[in-house]
Amino acid sequence: MKIALTGATGFLGSHIVEQLVREGHEIILLKRSNSDVWRVKQFLDTCIAVDLDKTSLSSLFADHAIDTIIHAATVYGRHDEKKETIYAANYELPIKLLELAIEHRVPWFINIDTFFNKQIGPVGYLNHYVLSKRRFIEEGKEKVRKSNTKIINLVVEHMYGPKDAEDKFIPQVIKQLLTEQDVKLTEAKQKRDFIFVKEVAGVISFLLDRLESIPFKDAFVTYEIGTGECMPVREFVKLLKQATNSKSKLFFGAIPSRGKEMEESVADPAGLRALGWKSIYSREESMNRTIDSYR
Repeated sequence: MKIALTGATGFLGSHIVEQLVREGHEIILLKRSNSDVWRVKQFLDTCIAVDLDKTSLSSLFADHAIDTIIHAATVYGRHDEKKETIYAANYELPIKLLELAIEHRVPWFINIDTFFNKQIGPVGYLNHYVLSKRRFIEEGKEKVRKSNTKIINLVVEHMYGPKDAEDKFIPQVIKQLLTEQDVKLTEAKQKRDFIFVKEVAGVISFLLDRLESIPFKDAFVTYEIGTGECMPVREFVKLLKQATNSKSKLFFGAIPSRGKEMEESVADPAGLRALGWKSIYSREESMNRTIDSYR
């Protein structure tokens, strides 16, 4: 299968590339000419790399017979990106890809969505991120309703694993634990469903093998990806400390919370399980593989 993948050089995208190349799919890496390719460097010779800032999206479809599009690119707004930049990545790019997919009769469009979309109302510092993702879903559902293209929307819970950005929460905590630094945190009482990134890539592979069995409604379906269990962030941090054998001290409540954070999120993987999906990685293995990648 020939698959065009946005966000291919990112955290999740790089694991999707690794998974699908291993399974024999032909991957078109959609990136920018200034993208840092360190995560996928070993796959550049076996994949087709297309720089979106140098190639029009129309020519992408003219030059390649694409079977599936996976949209994994995202901009959170954590680095003070402008609203326009956030909407360009999370709404404008995927909606244009979807329109071209419909025009060229590409049958499948897989969208990586966020669990924050389950929250009603503002989500603080991630507000533009969530609203832009939500806008794509709302408009995308209408566009595919009478087309030959179907959307598989994947609501992914809190991912962790190797090759994540070093300024994100879990990598920062792990690095502090490994270097025996004391860790200052908020109260960290919000509950999250922590899911290993390789598990998420595995779900995408699982679905690609069962596209004809998926029960779409009006050319759209949503699956939630997570373990189906949540725990307070503070308990997850304690497990990381235990797994690293660190002597670091944890100071909960040492820094203020950002406010308007989602109090609890947990996936309902019943839809995936109905298709026969089963989790591959235990929490212990997932944590150990993540920690080892930062040693």
